[in-house]
Amino acid sequence: MENKKLTDSLYATISNTELTILNELRKDENSQNCSEEENLLHSLPCHIEFTGPAPVSVYFNKENLHHENVRAASFRGHMLLNKLVKVPEGYEIYTVSESNAETKDDCEIKTFQLKGSCKSMNFWEKDEMPEGPNKIEDALTSILIAENLSN
Repeated sequence: MENKKLTDSLYATISNTELTILNELRKDENSQNCSEEENLLHSLPCHIEFTGPAPVSVYFNKENLHHENVRAASFRGHMLLNKLVKVPEGYEIYTVSESNAETKDDCEIKTFQLKGSCKSMNFWEKDEMPEGPNKIEDALTSILIAENLSN
C-alpha cells in the first residue's frame, strides 16, 4: 500500500488489518485537547441521531454528588449519573472523522482526520449509580493486561 503524506494534519489509513498513522501525529487547526476539568468526551446510555460537536453544557447541568468522581445530570427527563474514567498512563483517547475512502487492489482504504484527544472521558449511566468497572474500564484494563503480557 502506498502512503500519502499531508503537511497540515494527522491522518490514519486503515486497509483490511493494516493501520498506518502518518505525518507525526499532528492535528488540524480545529482539533482539541481536553483537560479533566473541561472533559469534552461523553459516553451516553442512549442512541442520539447526531454526530459531531455539541454544546454539552447547555444540556448537562452537572451537579457534584457526595461521592468520589460522580456527578448527576438530567437528559430528556432521565437522571444520569457520571463517572470520570481515566485512560492508563501513556495512552490517550482520540476522536476522529472519516475524511475519504478509496478502493485500491479490491481493498477499501479509509482515511481518518484527528479531531481531538483526551486522557479521560465521562461515562454516564441511566438511573443508577456507576458501580465497579464499566465496559470502558474493562477495555482499558485489557490494555494494561496485554501490555504486561508482552513484556
